[in-house]
Amino acid sequence: MKFEKLEFERYPSIPALFLKTVEKFPDKICFQYYRDYIINNPVEKITFREYKELVVSISSALLEYGFDSGDHLAIFAESTHKWCISDVAILALGACTVTVFPTLAYEQVRFILDDSDSKGVFVSTKQNLIKILKVWEKDLPDVKLLVVFDDISDLDLSVYFSEEKRGEFREKILGFEEIIEIGRTHYKKQPDAIADKIRLIKEDDLASIIYTSGTTGVPKGVMLSHKNILSDVMLGAITVHPDPNEVSVTYLPLSHSFTRTVEHFGMILYGATLSFAVDHDTLQEAMLQFKPTSMIGVPYVFETMLKMIRQKVAEMGEKAEKIFWNAVDVGKRIQELKQQVQKIPLGLKIKYFFLKTLILSQIRKNFGGRIRHFLSGSAPLNPQTAKFFHAVDVPIYEGYGLTEASPVTHTNTGEPLTNVRPPYRFGKVGPLIGHDKFGSTHPYEPLEQRLSEIGELLIAGPNIMKGYYKRPEETAQALEEKDGKIWLHTGDLATIDEDGYVKIVGRAKQIIVLKTGKKVAPNLVEPIYEEHPFVHQVMLLGEGEKFIGALVVPNLDYKGKICENCNLGLEDDTNVADFLKNEQVIGYFDEILKDIEKDRLSHYETIKKFALVEEFTEEEGLLSPTLKLKRKKIYEKYHDKINELYHS
Repeated sequence: MKFEKLEFERYPSIPALFLKTVEKFPDKICFQYYRDYIINNPVEKITFREYKELVVSISSALLEYGFDSGDHLAIFAESTHKWCISDVAILALGACTVTVFPTLAYEQVRFILDDSDSKGVFVSTKQNLIKILKVWEKDLPDVKLLVVFDDISDLDLSVYFSEEKRGEFREKILGFEEIIEIGRTHYKKQPDAIADKIRLIKEDDLASIIYTSGTTGVPKGVMLSHKNILSDVMLGAITVHPDPNEVSVTYLPLSHSFTRTVEHFGMILYGATLSFAVDHDTLQEAMLQFKPTSMIGVPYVFETMLKMIRQKVAEMGEKAEKIFWNAVDVGKRIQELKQQVQKIPLGLKIKYFFLKTLILSQIRKNFGGRIRHFLSGSAPLNPQTAKFFHAVDVPIYEGYGLTEASPVTHTNTGEPLTNVRPPYRFGKVGPLIGHDKFGSTHPYEPLEQRLSEIGELLIAGPNIMKGYYKRPEETAQALEEKDGKIWLHTGDLATIDEDGYVKIVGRAKQIIVLKTGKKVAPNLVEPIYEEHPFVHQVMLLGEGEKFIGALVVPNLDYKGKICENCNLGLEDDTNVADFLKNEQVIGYFDEILKDIEKDRLSHYETIKKFALVEEFTEEEGLLSPTLKLKRKKIYEKYHDKINELYHS
């Protein structure tokens, strides 16, 4: 790929950028997806011209229904092309998009819709529609329209409304195709109405309210302006230089700012194609179908990919397995020399070239054959996972950010993009975005960073939020004015090297402080244990105690193998609770943990006592929508087990 200088102009709003992109690439494919989002169905595609027509139609219909600039409308849906279309349609009106994670329980949905003052909601499925119907009449009187992506021809409201109220509320519920047809009719009457609305939007106008996932406490609505989001998209693009023919596959929720900014608005900025996987489980099938050139993800997914690769390689037989891992070791040696900024011997280069061509290229083929790189965010990436993917020439560029910063602030990049050596630093999240070696330009002031007295990372720049919606006290705690700039307190403890590369060492509020005064960062230690294929999840414990304990979730895909290694006669259908309590299984995991931590962790960081527990899931409320541990909830659920670890 040839890299060139990028030059971005300033736009007053996201819809203004959208119109410019449609003008440049009217017939380019912007969305592709399986029909009805069923795996292996025929693939359907939408061009930018068609995208604009759908946006204008929906926006026109919203205008007809009495919505206007400044109103708040929510999207409560899984990631599909309809999500993106609805998003831009809301913004084109001069209104604000409120994002709601599709997996939230109805009480959480009620809270967000009420707290955000949403007047309309785009809903994906009947299942999610029911969550709103349960509370609509009593708790959400300001909601005057629901638009449902699913077919609602057989919708029955008798359970939720009295007979005299059913007709009134049914009129406020439209299907997705229905609102498009209404909008087309209205557009013919007022063809300039939406274009006029777009021209009135200013860059500091509110574009979105995104509620933090709430791993602790009550969710807060992060207010982002058009300028916040556009500056982040442009600064990020300059850093990673997307291919002009970029194709991405998305599977993460668009309600999360990482996915929405990087993949949806990034696609709009440079005219890329966004492909939709059906879900996590069919991600590889989607990658083989759509052949992405890049993809964003969270560490959990990349670490799962690595475990699957290990499993497949192990099934190839001892000889083939040895050849594969020897090839990976050569790739890792190349990366080590690059990290040390040392010259790579010609013989090693030639050896790696042939190994990559003959053996390691099979990894790329599993991802569709065209992948240039992955981008990882939302949580720390295990350096060992990063080293593996770099070794097989499918690099993962780890980044960092938070919703309050729109969200990306830092990322590592590849060698062609920077003069700094090494450009990628394992275990670090990179320098601030917005720099390359080609002199690319953007119309915004650059990002800045500094550390507070306690080592907390603070960031200033055009992407920093306006504040938390209706929460001035929390806003004042998060934003600090100094030297004429607004600095965001990230809540993360960090170090910054001489080239500006940041290493996150832990959350200021999540560092475990032992009785001895030793400090342990769970986000750095837990992934080391989770590298093992038999270990699915780990949560460290020990605040105020003498030693580190843990809740350990075994990978039940390997239950049979674990039983075999323990010389147990347990069957695959053995009750999970019995499996977790089995003394031989517990003893076997004790050996596994000790083997993992040997030579990799300081003694005070190692797990001294643990309990085997069932999987932490989002459905149980133990994981956030971005798969982060909800530590407080987990602690509450397993309080008795934890108490036994420390006081028995």
